[in-house]
Amino acid sequence: MDNGNEVSRTVRIGLGSGHVALGVGLGLVLWLALPARYLPVDVPVALIALLLVVSGGALLGSVRQGPLLMRVSSALTLVVGLALLTGLLWSAVYLKGVYGDLGRGASAFFKLIAFTILPYLVIYPGVALFVLRPTPPAPAAAAKEPAPEQAE
Repeated sequence: MDNGNEVSRTVRIGLGSGHVALGVGLGLVLWLALPARYLPVDVPVALIALLLVVSGGALLGSVRQGPLLMRVSSALTLVVGLALLTGLLWSAVYLKGVYGDLGRGASAFFKLIAFTILPYLVIYPGVALFVLRPTPPAPAAAAKEPAPEQAE
């Protein structure tokens, strides 16, 4: 029975390794690049990184529910990425609007960070969701009798 979870080998390897790499990269950024520990940031980012690594490993290992886990992790990453992108761009606009020329440098920094996370936390999860969308079940091949021709 087809449950829409069949994924080709190429897609499995590509998206699985991409999710593992993104999860490991997110974890490295969190624990090595950010010097300050802040629990409301550390816990969600660590959970998302762990979910990405687990879902990538599940897809690479051909686990039956791997595509479902991959869709969940991609959707969660996309939502968090869009929220972060929106917050960064709103902050950039606010700084430039309130502080004028003085806020231009901070605004440029926020825009740089926003466009740096765009491919990893918005575009890649969106592409993964598109590629892993469930396929509709094929119609049952019922034996159809030919329609009787009407005599006029």
